[in-house]
Amino acid sequence: MQRPVLIAVRGLDAVGIGRQVELLASGLAAAGHDVHTVVTTTGGSLPDRLAATGIPVHRIGRRPVADAAAAAGFTRLAARLGPATVLSFGRRQAWLAAVARIVVPGLRAVAHVAVPASRAGCHARRSRACSASIRRPSGRSA
Repeated sequence: MQRPVLIAVRGLDAVGIGRQVELLASGLAAAGHDVHTVVTTTGGSLPDRLAATGIPVHRIGRRPVADAAAAAGFTRLAARLGPATVLSFGRRQAWLAAVARIVVPGLRAVAHVAVPASRAGCHARRSRACSASIRRPSGRSA
């Protein structure tokens, strides 16, 4: 039996990252993967749109920001589902995936996190070159 893929995202509308998550979940499901999404905060139309396509949606957050209760709910869900991989979108969701890796043996975590150039170790003189290297689609992370 194939272990599921768990996509962690905050409550979003289906634009920008929300649309990327919608396309990713639909594409993985169409390719035959068992896909589950976990929504860590309230708000947005994405959970309803995903549920309408038949993708299981687990709403664990009751606040606008992922908190300790969401972390506990995420960890319980990951332990119950036993996913092979967690794909997280956002810093807090990446943190939740890191916590779940402690509980679920063999869990792989992939994080999609934006890093502003000012926080990526770029100095004022080199900010343009550093920003360009971060954006370069070379497959390497900065």
